[in-house]
Amino acid sequence: MKKFLLILALVAAVVLYWNYKYNKDALTDYGDELIEKIEDYKDEFGELPESLEALDLDDFEIDLDSFEYTLEDGEEFLLEIKNTVEESDVYESVKGVWE
Repeated sequence: MKKFLLILALVAAVVLYWNYKYNKDALTDYGDELIEKIEDYKDEFGELPESLEALDLDDFEIDLDSFEYTLEDGEEFLLEIKNTVEESDVYESVKGVWE
């Protein structure tokens, strides 16, 4: 019986980790789409949007509550994937990478 419970716990841990990893990767993909829309907005209007609500997101398939957008000095922005499990991933436009 102990062996069964140990195997069950191990399987549950693997499934939970895989689900978390899959969701994190999906959120990063959506974040990349948001970054592209932010940059398209800047190309069209000559400035960064004040908020994500200024973007055309009719075809966006995820709730924006998963992201936090911060405009810095009107020239740069941060896009954070809100994550309650571990440290959030942040995209800094000045660096051009997720960290």
